[in-house]
Amino acid sequence: MSEFVLSKAGKVRPFNFEIGYFGLMKLCNLFGIGKTGFLFIVAIVIYLPVFYFIKRFSSNAYLSILCYFAFGFFSYSLGIFRQMIATSILLLGLRYVIERRFLNYVFVVVLASFFHTSAVCGIALYLMYGIKKEFLLRWIVPIEIALIVFGKTFSSMIVSIFPMYSGYISAERNVQGGTYLMLLLLNITFVACVFLKNKDESNIVDNITTCALFIAICVQCVAYSFGIMGRAVPYFSIYMIIAIPNIIFNLEKKLESRTYGLWKRETSVCLFALASVSLFVLTYISFNGNHYVVPYYMYFQNA
Repeated sequence: MSEFVLSKAGKVRPFNFEIGYFGLMKLCNLFGIGKTGFLFIVAIVIYLPVFYFIKRFSSNAYLSILCYFAFGFFSYSLGIFRQMIATSILLLGLRYVIERRFLNYVFVVVLASFFHTSAVCGIALYLMYGIKKEFLLRWIVPIEIALIVFGKTFSSMIVSIFPMYSGYISAERNVQGGTYLMLLLLNITFVACVFLKNKDESNIVDNITTCALFIAICVQCVAYSFGIMGRAVPYFSIYMIIAIPNIIFNLEKKLESRTYGLWKRETSVCLFALASVSLFVLTYISFNGNHYVVPYYMYFQNA
């Protein structure tokens, strides 16, 4: 938010931010839009594509929205505007990945990179889409081990290609690549996507979420050695918000087939309730103490 205030004073130059975000700030300034209006516009640009993404690909929109809160994407969007705008733009381009329209998707990636340069890694999803889930499952553990053990080597290779990030090697912020809990969560979701897949091998949601989570796991592993790579994880980990409802839906189908339709309603209610409570707990943990998100206390907490 501070960059918008500075831009009104003419203290922000194009080289401070990507051209897309800088242009958005200058456009708002040109029309005399204040801080609140700027935040409203940013919110529209971030959240509307996410809502469309959920509506089109999620088997349960309610659980997807809960996942968006529980896994920190909402909190992230309150401060990391540029990257979340880039993420939303990439989500809008997902149709081109599915339809295999490479040039269209490249255009979307370039547009997203106008708001955050790291969005160029979104091209990896196009390249990975369509690879058999069983193949990814077979190689995920060896690849994870290699990326963690030889993380510094991979970091050096990345820096040789993008020398502007050399300052992140051995820097204090380099160790902030994420927690191992996040890596565990990504692995569990990935494995569940593979084993609880839809019987239809051409199922779009199964295929896209499996590939996205595979990439997220790989990037997360590199991020432990090269912290700035952690910025690329949300581009792919955001697919958890449709993966988890889809996993629950597929699990319901499997349980229904094994019980010949008996207790179908009871099973669905139990799974939905368990998922909802778990996500609410994660949301509470994520928001607790974050006064930027929840600027008040529960009655049993000390002010």
